[in-house]
Amino acid sequence: LVTAALIFLGMLLNFHWLLITAPVPLDWYEGVMPLITGLLSQGENPYTLAHQPMHSNVYPPLYNLMVVPFTHWFDNNLILHRAVSGVCIVSAIVLCAHCTHRQNGKWIDALLVAIMIYAGLLYYSTPVASTNGTGVLFFLLSALLPWYRRFDTTGLALSIGFGLMGFFSKQYFAAGMVMVCAHLFVAVSMRTAAVYAATVLAVVATSLWWVHTSSPYYLDNVF
Repeated sequence: LVTAALIFLGMLLNFHWLLITAPVPLDWYEGVMPLITGLLSQGENPYTLAHQPMHSNVYPPLYNLMVVPFTHWFDNNLILHRAVSGVCIVSAIVLCAHCTHRQNGKWIDALLVAIMIYAGLLYYSTPVASTNGTGVLFFLLSALLPWYRRFDTTGLALSIGFGLMGFFSKQYFAAGMVMVCAHLFVAVSMRTAAVYAATVLAVVATSLWWVHTSSPYYLDNVF
């Protein structure tokens, strides 16, 4: 079983490498990502009137902002963007594997979970130059860290922080916070769930207000 799993993992790694180094766009929106990253690296804001509608972007900018520092050492191209997505994918499967091992103490189960999740995340648009890789990582962090820390205050605070990062990677990755809130309500404490929900709403509303003041076309583009 272990040998078969490792062979399959090797095949997945090779496939992932081929995706990262592909010389052509693999998704219809891939070509936009280096353009938005280039603007941000020059100190420009694509969500202002000067860049509408030519540089309008329907996704939040966190993924591009994460790529920006690397453009000082590497070319701002699709390979760089896919590599950043790849790091997020690997981080996500390591997180899931670690949580699996913590739950049942068996490394073989953790390995198999990691391989299955890796295979799933290589499908469709997660490994390409898109906001999906970062969004998946932050979604998992926002949902799993509270469980990992047994829903203490620090774990819930980290959940909101990473949930907000997921929200500014791709909007629906804020779902991790919704899942945590539902679990708190059903299985932990209705009072804790209410406080958590109110904090999430306040943080999201405040962050959107701040973003709108500096990026007046953000809401028009993204929502």
